[in-house]
Amino acid sequence: MKLLRDTDTTIADIAARVGYETQGKFSKAFKDVTQMLPSEYRKIQYGK
Repeated sequence: MKLLRDTDTTIADIAARVGYETQGKFSKAFKDVTQMLPSEYRKIQYGK
């Protein structure tokens, strides 16, 4: 969540950085925890 908030790094790059093989797997895991997609979270935080 910090990387999504504090950087302009792509979601795919963040997913790889935190150990996911694909952006899709990262997005599913993120949604399971937060009830929103990483892109939605980023949009809410800073309108990105």
